[in-house]
Parts: sequence; structure tokens; C-alpha cells
Amino acid sequence: MSASDVGGDTAKKSAKNGRGTGRPPGRPSFKPTADERKMVYRMAAVGIPEKDIAMCLRNGVSETTLRKHFKKELKSAHVEANAKIAGRLFAIATQSDDLRAAATAGIFWTKVRMGWSEKIQHVGGKDADDKPIKFEGGMPPVNITIEGAAAASESAKGDDGDS
Repeated sequence: MSASDVGGDTAKKSAKNGRGTGRPPGRPSFKPTADERKMVYRMAAVGIPEKDIAMCLRNGVSETTLRKHFKKELKSAHVEANAKIAGRLFAIATQSDDLRAAATAGIFWTKVRMGWSEKIQHVGGKDADDKPIKFEGGMPPVNITIEGAAAASESAKGDDGDS
């Protein structure tokens, strides 16, 4: 009878763990602590990149290890943080006695959540060549024509030349 027949599965497990093979055993499996879970959650909530979070765990872990053991924290932290901020922003916009803060929050909300913008878009009118005027963004060019201004300017030049 051979050793594998006697030990069965035990012999296979020992070889898998590096025992009895002449090789040292591998690194122990990673087991996250409650404090590490809180730290990963807080860092992910504020948008710290995964590579930086992984670097801060113990003596640094791989991003694969981070994603494997902290999947829930990485997926839910930013969503819950966004919900808190949005709730606070909404409360400021709708309930604040400080009108400036309420207006700022309301403007931010309309731009981000409702897609509004301050972009000026003007369509209408005709230019000198009778083509439609269309411009977007910024202030439109302003042409001011004052009737009689050109004639007055010309006559002023003529008066100065004769004196």
C-alpha cells in the first residue's frame, strides 16, 4: 500500500498546503478585522482610489485582496455617502433660513440633478447679410448703432479741420 492510499484526502491537503513537500507554507489567508472594514468603508465613501486603500491596509495588500474581502464596503460606501450629502443639500435648499445658502444649494441641485445650466443660447435675428444669428455660450457681441452719431462725428472732424 502506498502513502496516498493510506492518507487519502489528508495526504492531498498536506501537499496543497506545502507541508511534506519540502517547501515552506504560503502566506496565511487574509482575514479582515472590524476596524479594517470601518477604515475601508470610510475611505471608499470619500472617494479614495482602491489602490491607495489597499496600500493602507496592514503592510499593503493587493487590490485583488481588497476587492475580494471588502466587496460590500467598496460597493456601498459611496452610495450611502452620496445619499447623506444629497439629503443635507436638499434640506438646506428647502428648509434653510439662510437664503444665500438655500439659493446656492438650489442652484447646485438644479445644475447637477436637473441638468440645468447657465449657458446662454440665443437664436433669432439677422446679421448684416440677412443670415440668422446664432450663438451659444457667453455674452453675444453687441453692436450699438445710434442714428446721427456717425454724421455728428463727421461734422466734428470737419469743424476741427477748418479752425
